[in-house]
Formats: sequence, structure tokens, C-alpha cells
Amino acid sequence: MALNTAARNGDMPALQAAIASGADLNARDNLRRTPLILASWAGQVESVHRGSPHMPTPACQAALKHPV
Repeated sequence: MALNTAARNGDMPALQAAIASGADLNARDNLRRTPLILASWAGQVESVHRGSPHMPTPACQAALKHPV
């Protein structure tokens, strides 16, 4: 999934393009990981902050308070 790769790699232009085109930011990969989870695990703080206003979930709040 291109969105997950962009979030994990911190590719902000690709992430912004996906958000602008209405990508499902809560979509999960075959291991049930969301783009936010992948960005958090990879230490992509900007990706987490960029995605967080679009995903105001408890998991998002936890990721921002307790970076991996």
C-alpha cells in the first residue's frame, strides 16, 4: 500500500497527496497496521503529526504521547 510506505518512510509529499485525494487513513495492511502505526514505529514524527488531525483516535493520542 503506497500510503503505508509513505507514512513509514516519512515521504511527506506522497502522504499529503494521499490525504488530499481522500485516502482511507484507517486502512490496514495484511498485518492489520495503519499508516499511523507504521509511522510511529519508524519514528516518523512529522508523519504522525501530519496524519493525527485526520485520525483523532485513542491510538493516535497514545502514539503522540508515547513515541516508539
